[in-house]
Amino acid sequence: TSPSEPAQPPADAETITGADAAPIVQELSVVGLGASAGGLTALRAFFSALPSDTGMTFVVVVHLLPEHESMLAELLEPYTGMPVMQVTERVKMQPNHIYVIPPAKRLLVNEGSLELADFDMPPGKRLQIDTFFRSLAQHHGDGGAIILSGTGSDGAVGIQSIKERGGLVLVQDPAEAEFSDMPKSAINTGLVDIVAPVAELAEQLVAAKRTRAGLEVPTDPDELNATAGQTLFQILAHLRVRRGHDFTAYKRGTVLRRIARRMQLCNVQTLTGYLQRLRDDGDEADALYRDLLIHVTEFFRDPEAWQELERTVIPHLFEGKGSGDHLRVWTVGCATGEEAYSIGILLLEYAATLPQPPHIQIFASDLGELALEHARIGVYPQAIATTVSEERLARFFTEDKNHYHVRDSLREVVLFTPHNLLQDPPFSHLDLVLCRNLLIYLQRDVQERIFESFHYALRPDGYIFLGSAETADSADALFEAINREHRIYRRKHVEGALILPTFPVGASLRRVQPRDLPQQPHAPAAPTPGEEHHLLLEEMAPPSLLVDQEYTVLHLSETVGRYLQHPGGTLSSDVTLLVRPELRSEVSATLARAFLTGHMVRSQAVPVQFNGTPHPVSVLVHPTSTTYPRRALVLFLEEEPLESSETGGADADAPEFGQARYTRVEDELRLTRQRLQTIREEYESTVEQLRAANEELASTNEEYRSTLEELETSKEELQSMNEELRTVNQEMKHRVEQTAQANSDLQNLLAATEIATLFLDRELQIQRYTPAAADLFNLMPPDQGRPIGHLRSNLAYQELEEDARQVLRSLVPVERDVQSEDGRWLQVTVRPYRTIEDSIDGIVITFVDITANKETELTVRGAKEYAESIVHALPNALLVLEIDLRVRTANDSFYRIFKVDPRETEGRLIYDLGDGQWDIPELRTLLEQILPENKVFTGYEVEHEFQGIGRRTMLLNGRRLNYMPLILLAITDITERKRAEEELQQMADTLEEQVQQRTEEVRRLVTELTMSEQAERRRISTILHDDLQQRLYGIQYQLASLREDAQGDKQAAMRAATDAITQSVNAAIATTRSLSVDLSPPVLYDEGLAEAVHWLAAQMKQQHGLKVEVQAQTEEQMLSADLRVLLFQIVRELLFNVVKHAGVAEAVVALARVDGSIRVEVADQGQGFDVAKSTQT
Repeated sequence: TSPSEPAQPPADAETITGADAAPIVQELSVVGLGASAGGLTALRAFFSALPSDTGMTFVVVVHLLPEHESMLAELLEPYTGMPVMQVTERVKMQPNHIYVIPPAKRLLVNEGSLELADFDMPPGKRLQIDTFFRSLAQHHGDGGAIILSGTGSDGAVGIQSIKERGGLVLVQDPAEAEFSDMPKSAINTGLVDIVAPVAELAEQLVAAKRTRAGLEVPTDPDELNATAGQTLFQILAHLRVRRGHDFTAYKRGTVLRRIARRMQLCNVQTLTGYLQRLRDDGDEADALYRDLLIHVTEFFRDPEAWQELERTVIPHLFEGKGSGDHLRVWTVGCATGEEAYSIGILLLEYAATLPQPPHIQIFASDLGELALEHARIGVYPQAIATTVSEERLARFFTEDKNHYHVRDSLREVVLFTPHNLLQDPPFSHLDLVLCRNLLIYLQRDVQERIFESFHYALRPDGYIFLGSAETADSADALFEAINREHRIYRRKHVEGALILPTFPVGASLRRVQPRDLPQQPHAPAAPTPGEEHHLLLEEMAPPSLLVDQEYTVLHLSETVGRYLQHPGGTLSSDVTLLVRPELRSEVSATLARAFLTGHMVRSQAVPVQFNGTPHPVSVLVHPTSTTYPRRALVLFLEEEPLESSETGGADADAPEFGQARYTRVEDELRLTRQRLQTIREEYESTVEQLRAANEELASTNEEYRSTLEELETSKEELQSMNEELRTVNQEMKHRVEQTAQANSDLQNLLAATEIATLFLDRELQIQRYTPAAADLFNLMPPDQGRPIGHLRSNLAYQELEEDARQVLRSLVPVERDVQSEDGRWLQVTVRPYRTIEDSIDGIVITFVDITANKETELTVRGAKEYAESIVHALPNALLVLEIDLRVRTANDSFYRIFKVDPRETEGRLIYDLGDGQWDIPELRTLLEQILPENKVFTGYEVEHEFQGIGRRTMLLNGRRLNYMPLILLAITDITERKRAEEELQQMADTLEEQVQQRTEEVRRLVTELTMSEQAERRRISTILHDDLQQRLYGIQYQLASLREDAQGDKQAAMRAATDAITQSVNAAIATTRSLSVDLSPPVLYDEGLAEAVHWLAAQMKQQHGLKVEVQAQTEEQMLSADLRVLLFQIVRELLFNVVKHAGVAEAVVALARVDGSIRVEVADQGQGFDVAKSTQT
């Protein structure tokens, strides 16, 4: 850092504020090439050295003879890999294409397309290169301009527009060019960025394109970070130290755009690198300084504004001034002097009409020394002829080969001087200040100081003239608008002494920003008595309007609308066109008489129809005498309505009425004579023009004689052409047949199609229609040829006629959805009718029934609203992501849970939310790899220290939508659930351990109980078998012996008794045997479990009729005796349940070992049981 540069920005570094609407770095997309004589060689060399994939569009504009076909496109094709085409109609520009201008046409850019236009200048003054460059700058400020070999100075003015909009200007080295006039004229403007041989120009252009793509400059100046802001300040500080001018008052967008342009040309991509370049290269600092000054202007820029200045301001400047007085004018930021000389021309022209004009003194100031030197020399290219009239060129300029020189008479009234508007005191005692297209580059607070400076510098009632993009509305306390449209303002008188505004020396002085001032609440000020008086007069006075001497309406009262009726068409401010038709002649005659006499004039009452009732209305005109230009107040005085009998009869014959009519006719006659005088003067001028035209015709006649000789030589060509015409005639005959066939097809198509269609001509009269259209518009064959506006349709579509006219004007189709009287929805499309020759010959209107689509649309809209309400009502957070993982929207729960708002969420990458809390590698994998393939993922947990809510555990579920390129990401806070699950798991582990212990204990108790039960069973079985059964057998034996011993009469009774006892004993023996087997079947111990189950199955079949299928797959040797007993009892109990409850005759018993356990399964097809009832019991 040099000693004179501050190492850190001062506290007010933010005074470099504000941003232009255009982006800082734009894409270099369209490049225009201008050439003339010798240009073909240069163009071939340029495109030979240029790659065919630059991504840029190239437009070649050269000087061509209008009467000859051009083959430039064919001549360039072998030298490039890009398509080359001559523009023959409007064409959309495509990258990596070359477009060539055709003969006899101008080429213009409009909304990304190239358009052709006729020449608006006579031969010799047609500067098509300048025209194209201006059009390119207007629509593609990012474009580039290249000037190649040629004579003249065409292109020298157009590159100014390119440079003003931040484009690049490249020029072929004059030493290489076959004709160096055009390159030299461009170089003399001081606006050229690169001068080099053609091949090197191609390389420089590609390098500039590549550098621009990689510039590390924010697209929005408000996004400048602290480091870049520090570097920007150091760049401006370096510039201030080297050149003595402080650019911190310029808008940040303007400064950054100019710096980015220089970085592109220097092949530097960072602000830090460019700062180092400035420190190392003093010439680069000078180049940046020139770029920031923006020396771009032209003669009479915005000609309508200059005409208004000449008409309304220039005469006032000379009022009250004589030969001993001075008329002082200051043009600020004069650049190369065109604006200063323009105002000088107007002042000298008006001074020439005065007998003793004042001394004219014009101060023209600027910061650029080179621009001021150019202005003092006063040499300009021939292109100024497009903005300066021939009379003025002849009077104020002298012409040489390619330039115009300012005459001494004009140069002597202009003083060019360096002046810093932001630091130096202004000139004083000025009548007019011109500050055009300078304020737009400065910050608003600086503009306010400048207006204060202008107010101080101007004399009372002095004027300021601003550029079309500027306004003094922010200084309405100092200036009043004379013509707001053309930016002309007049100085107001302000109470108090004149105080010269302060001018800071540099950016280190503190400037208070509006945000630094405390905001004071203030109520609207009460109107002054004068204002209140004026408002009351406005309410009570008759309807009125204020006009000037040209009958232009300047102001309307609030109640005058009743008397106005515009006839339609282009909007006009002429009062004679704005008033109702009945009043037009009266207003015109009364105004003419009032301006002629200078006195108030009132017309006779004229009946005007209001709602079918005639009202007498008279016109009162009061001309002003204190203002210039003169103005008049027009009042409309309305009397009581006339009865029908009062509108005719005797009143029309009254002498007063006749005299009034005579006076009115006489005034109209006087006005007509004045107009005839004007027409007579125009006629005389036309005669002179015809005389000159006659001389031109004489010379043309000589040309025709020579042409006749050429026609003789063309006779043979005509004979051969005649043969070609015969062939063409055959082709035309075939085309006529095809046309007839196409017409028949069209007739059948119109009759068969169900789409209602209308064909209208350019006057919107019906030419053709389909049957479906006849139903909509109640059409009959006689309706062909009727205007569409005269027909009544069944549609709620009053704008149909206006839409048709709009399409005719703009050639842009119009679509609307309208509803018919029967409730159907129709899509109406209005398109221009294009002929085969691509000319517009009318309108085509189609009506497509979209009722079903409309109902579907309403259903979908309702479903969308329903879905959105559900999304926002969800308690869980939900994000909707674009396919590039930027947040489109989020529901209310997301903002509530994470304590954020939409401004810091929507439009940002999900990985950038919060403190990067979602930038997780696994989540990236899910979103960027798995999700596009699988469309869904579930159950992904994220544990993180979330900003604002602490450490939480979130469960993520994602889904990619099939019908839209969107991703739904549901986020559930499961922190509490995870904590509860962990506690439950701990409890479950503890419970499982306790259950296992209890289970082992129960298993041991059950085993002991079972063993005890089984032992008891065996003991009972043994007692029954060994004791009780043996006793019963003994009794049985004794009874048998007793029965044999019984004799005599008692034998029969004894036998009967012993039989009964024997039966009882037998039954008891059978019961004890069965009970003994049931309690402890011997087969279980002798044969094993499988045989015991088969034995049990046989018993169930024998005793209960239940057929049991046994499936036993157990390994007997691995079962303990206790386990076999337990399993047998389980099977027996289950089979008894089948007998008692299932109500079936078959069942299946399956015994199997599964994973170390014994599985016992008893299955049947029975009716089952009621669980609820069983539970209750």
